[in-house]
Parts: sequence; C-alpha cells; structure tokens
Amino acid sequence: MNSTLKFWAAIAPSVLAVAAIAVRAELHLARALEVRLEVRPYDPMDALSGRYIAAPLAITTLEIGALRNECDGAQPGDSVWVALEPGEPWWTPSAVLCAPQAGTLALRGVLRDRSDALWTVDYELERFYIPHYAADPSAPTSGPRPQIIAVVRIDEGGAGLLSDLLIEGEPYADWNARQPQPGEQR
Repeated sequence: MNSTLKFWAAIAPSVLAVAAIAVRAELHLARALEVRLEVRPYDPMDALSGRYIAAPLAITTLEIGALRNECDGAQPGDSVWVALEPGEPWWTPSAVLCAPQAGTLALRGVLRDRSDALWTVDYELERFYIPHYAADPSAPTSGPRPQIIAVVRIDEGGAGLLSDLLIEGEPYADWNARQPQPGEQR
C-alpha cells in the first residue's frame, strides 16, 4: 500500500465523522418547524465563551397553574416537553408534557426548579453567537431596548435550535448590517 493511500485510510474515519455531524445538523434544520419565542433582556458577561447575545427565553419560567400540566410528578433534572401554540408576535406555552405527543409541537427542556406556582425549564437555547465586531442589540443604551424575538427550529422529537434573532422584527444579519461598525462614524 503506498503512502498516499495509507494517509487517506488513516484520516477517512475522522473526515466522515465530521461530515456526519454537519449532515445531521442540516437534516435537523430541513425537517424542523420554525417558531418565534419571546426573549427577556439580559446582558451577558463571559469572556471565555466568545461573543454572544444572551437570549433567555420568556418560557424558561412557566406559571404552571396557567398551563395544562400532564407531568405533575416531574422532578428537577427530568426532561419535559412544553407544548407551544402560535401567536403574534411569538408562540406561547399551552401545556407541559412528559413525552412528545403526535400532532403537538413541543420544545424539549430539562426541569431545573419547581414550586407550586412556577417551574424553571432549561432549553439550552440561550446563546446566539455573533462575530467579535458585530453589534449587540441587548447591550445597555440610553434609549429603550429593542424587541428581541428568538427564531427556534424544533424537530419532531422536541429538540430545538436557535437559528436567528429578530431585532424589532428584522433578522439579526440585516439589523447588524445597518449598525455602525467599531470606529465608524455615522
């Protein structure tokens, strides 16, 4: 076996593994339904994670008495599915489920804390990474904060992917293109 063939035989499993990860992510996006969820304002401060916009979802805290609760026995650490209903300008929770149900769009999360009135659910969708030079709509300013809505793609099993942010109804990339760049005068 010549050295070129040995080289490709050695790296092929690694290349195939990376390609499989990329294909899986693309298939997830292609088959997932898109929903829009309300984001609560929050200013991130984490120098080790890279530059991101924190996008804590309003549905992280659920008023459990206002929802149909089919998962009353859930304990912190358990997976729960939060059924969503369309609304304007964002979708809202309607029920808490112990498992995904056919015909119901539900986002999977992990129950982090619960009381009689409030449940806290972590969906692991709270960071929208941006380039180091990009504008941050959640940064403190002298004026009012813009409305930020998370665009989340949810597959049939409830897995979510934060695919975009809408800033005052406009996709992040379009909004950012209109913002002054560092050192730029407008």
